[in-house]
Amino acid sequence: MKGSLNPKIFQELNKETEDDVELRQLLTDLLLEESSRTGNWWYKDFYRKTVKAYALKVSAHENK
Repeated sequence: MKGSLNPKIFQELNKETEDDVELRQLLTDLLLEESSRTGNWWYKDFYRKTVKAYALKVSAHENK
């Protein structure tokens, strides 16, 4: 990992998303990707793919 993240970020993230594991995983993935790619990078494709996968997961859970 190129960048570094304060552990308090993850503590707060866990606290705020304790009832939504999928959302916690989405936000964690985005944070880790951001910290590993410091500087300029084309985030759009990664974000679209990641958010689409999250939306499909949530949709599947709601349709059960």
